[in-house]
Amino acid sequence: GIENCWMNLAQEPDLMTLWFDKLSVWICKLIDLCIDEGVDIITISDDWGSNNNMLFSPKTWRSMIAPYTERLVKTAKKRNIPVNLHSDGYIMDVVPEIIEMGFNMFHPVQESAGMVPREIKNKFGDKLVVYGSLDTVDALNIYEGVELEKYIKKRFDIYAPGGGFIFNTGHFVQPNIPVNRLIHAYRIANE
Repeated sequence: GIENCWMNLAQEPDLMTLWFDKLSVWICKLIDLCIDEGVDIITISDDWGSNNNMLFSPKTWRSMIAPYTERLVKTAKKRNIPVNLHSDGYIMDVVPEIIEMGFNMFHPVQESAGMVPREIKNKFGDKLVVYGSLDTVDALNIYEGVELEKYIKKRFDIYAPGGGFIFNTGHFVQPNIPVNRLIHAYRIANE
């Protein structure tokens, strides 16, 4: 389970480094197979963040996870395929490094975890496409009607200037979200 993985990052670093290495070999082959079949973008989904901090230290990320992730990105980039990172939570500590690795896009930019939209756009808006912005915890779950319209318009005001923005939910839409609220959100975005 994921708990064992995180625990082993500290207790069994050699084992985890070996595991990430083997996993990266398999995923690099999968990336090549997907591209051979016509995929035109690769998403690497690997949650590194929690609320207001990373799930592990940036030092651990740099020594154990970044090398494996960089191999995946390089595999796609050598075939001229853009790469999107999906990572929930707060990962501001490593955003400059994900840009250096070659990621083109970032999903979801989770505000409910402390990711600040204007800071993201100002610091990284010319380097990363923001893919998301409709936080399912702090927005879609609580706003409706005019409040939801204001929330979405503010995200467009922040992220859209200069391009590099794809509006989308930040995560799976939970079953407690009324369907009409979601439809309303996308109507606002389309306007």
